[in-house]
Amino acid sequence: MKNINIILVIILIFYAPLTNANHLKDKSDSQALGMHKFRSNVLINRFQIEIIPPAKKPEMIKDTSKPNSVIRDIIDQSDLLSVLFYDGNSITVNELSTTKLEPLKKMYSMSISKSYIGYLLGHAICDGFIKTLDDSIDLYVPETSGTIYEGISLQNMINMTAGDVDHWERGSNNMIVYANPILRGKKTIKDMLEESRGVIPVEKPNFYYSNIIPDIVARAVHLKSPSGLKNYFYKKIANNSETSSEMIYLKDKNDWGIHFAFLYATRGDYLKFAKLIAQDWKSNSCIGSYLKKLYEYRVPTGKPKNGSHNFQSYGGFFWMDKSNFNFPHFVMNGHGGQRIIINLNTGAILSMHAIRSNYNQTEVEELLFE
Repeated sequence: MKNINIILVIILIFYAPLTNANHLKDKSDSQALGMHKFRSNVLINRFQIEIIPPAKKPEMIKDTSKPNSVIRDIIDQSDLLSVLFYDGNSITVNELSTTKLEPLKKMYSMSISKSYIGYLLGHAICDGFIKTLDDSIDLYVPETSGTIYEGISLQNMINMTAGDVDHWERGSNNMIVYANPILRGKKTIKDMLEESRGVIPVEKPNFYYSNIIPDIVARAVHLKSPSGLKNYFYKKIANNSETSSEMIYLKDKNDWGIHFAFLYATRGDYLKFAKLIAQDWKSNSCIGSYLKKLYEYRVPTGKPKNGSHNFQSYGGFFWMDKSNFNFPHFVMNGHGGQRIIINLNTGAILSMHAIRSNYNQTEVEELLFE
């Protein structure tokens, strides 16, 4: 039986999209857990990596939590791994599936990592390394010249309105066309850019969620920050948010960072990043103004306006305007039920990590309304 399970996991890994959590929907518990272990322990060893050190002075967030039977029952009956709720002053809910995720184990981010790049871009603008969001991406990433992204503004890139839908769909979707070749090491980000050479973008583009875009924007930050993206990541995120552990991201064969998914960080350090964003939002700093501009210039996603999991707006690699929320918010969203929600009014943060979305997210989100 053990050998059969191993074979099933191998099939699941190599014949299903690595980033598409929906493919786990109808799988057995053992298959889902096998994919979780693969993402956590195997995938990271397939690539070159960059290690971002912890902060010089790590923060200990005040924890006043008590056992929460409602959240505990959801975790016990699903593949929800972790729930942290920070009410703006302290952690009041701290529940964890210790059989599937150790307290200090690094959790893969899925698409939550895109938001880290949107935030770093803001600092690059504030520091003068990048002039403005109105600049086109080819001013900063030479490899985009002659591709579908030439002439596309950074604003349109980070809002996912780059006009690249026709190229990446190609009868399928850009998870299969882009993410799978990258994560299996068959192609590099530059290879994928080359495939779009000479392609004309849609003239009046709507929102289209494209995985290559954060990788290209991250490349711009890497090339323009004096000491590269790794050190900039440390300075602006790790040290400023006072992280306690190393963070890791993957690189392809050309040393380009892979940032559309698969950042690795502890649950506590994800919370600290969200806390930093909440603090910046309320500040009069340049990065605070940048975050407010992301909110002001958000675009409609074209998603249905009802339903608990739908977001009506997007901007700067953050999701916004979730239909059942009555407060302004930024959401870092990843496949499989990974979600970090920031209440921009109160600074409250709800952080959820999961293997797959087989739990009632709305029920967990009730914590934001208590």
